[in-house]
Amino acid sequence: MDTVHTQMISTHWLRHTTLTWVERNFGFAVARAYAGHAEPTSNKHGVTYTYVKASLSEVAAALQAMTGEQHPLAVAETWAVAAVEQHLFASTFGAPRVS
Repeated sequence: MDTVHTQMISTHWLRHTTLTWVERNFGFAVARAYAGHAEPTSNKHGVTYTYVKASLSEVAAALQAMTGEQHPLAVAETWAVAAVEQHLFASTFGAPRVS
């Protein structure tokens, strides 16, 4: 626990780091859906924000890539890509590789 306190790691930091990784590897729409953010109700963030959407299978593919575990809602063809993405996540953040 001392390391967590010393490094100032919080649940907010973990969420931010995870969503940044999802956005960089899967795009803004997938990151927004992964975070559970609501659909925009106005054009406050720009018109493009309204049109950018992610499917449930795209969000499942991001989760699959991060965990290295197959997800039943992810499109089957994405499994190989997700395995590569999981390796990138592990090498970027020092997480153990899932075999």
